[in-house]
Amino acid sequence: NKSLIYGGGIAIACAVVLNLFSEFVIKIMYGAQYITAAQYMLPISVLIIPVTFFMILMNYQLAVSNSKPLVFSLALSIVCSGIAVVLFHSSIPQLLYGISGCLTFGVVLDLMITKIQHKRLIALK
Repeated sequence: NKSLIYGGGIAIACAVVLNLFSEFVIKIMYGAQYITAAQYMLPISVLIIPVTFFMILMNYQLAVSNSKPLVFSLALSIVCSGIAVVLFHSSIPQLLYGISGCLTFGVVLDLMITKIQHKRLIALK
């Protein structure tokens, strides 16, 4: 739980900083010719947050040899993302928000399945 809080907190903090200073960051890292990319910083930042949670969950679940919930929720998220790409592709931000929603759904589903498994394991002891 702590790793989710710390990792999520860092991801959110970085997203906020990048969005507050997006033009400045782009100028420093890539040059002024890419300043038009600043409009995509918010949707990309929103996309990175559930990816961060998936990475933390993946590391944990692989470490405890319990990857079934992760595989199921990730596969469902990928299918959902494919559907979102087909339905919501009129703009790049819309596309990124659709994929973010699918990944967020997958993270929540993975957490719920893992919590249920944990409660069953405790009940068996």
